Amino acid sequence: MAFQVHKIILAGRSPVFEKMLTVDMKEKKEGVVKIIDMSKETLEAMLEFLYTSKCSNFTENPEAVYAAAHAYQIAGFKSLIGKELGKTLTKENVCERLMLSDLYSEENLKQKCLTFIVKNVDDIIFSAPFKDIADNRPSVYYDVI
Repeated sequence: MAFQVHKIILAGRSPVFEKMLTVDMKEKKEGVVKIIDMSKETLEAMLEFLYTSKCSNFTENPEAVYAAAHAYQIAGFKSLIGKELGKTLTKENVCERLMLSDLYSEENLKQKCLTFIVKNVDDIIFSAPFKDIADNRPSVYYDVI
């Protein structure tokens, strides 16, 4: 019975888990979902959100938590993390978060990053992370320009 409850919660909150647990896949047959593509802390944050709609600890590696929310298609979680990433922008992390926002199509975070860069343009535009944007994500570079 306990597994059935967990299965319902996971499948109800994530389309990825729903497919794993309801379609003829290995996870459905074995009754076990093995997650090997994230750290224990990231998994704990994701499970906390799936069960409570809250996330009390994602500050160690918020980018990894954001990637997990995207990978498992947990829209509310992705939105929550995107908002938090936007609240904690610094000159050191804004370029990485801008590229993440573009990669995961998170427009709110992207706009916050662009605004932050414009406000701090002299400190950011000549930095190595900004050069990475120019080299690796030209469309994002043009958004900034």
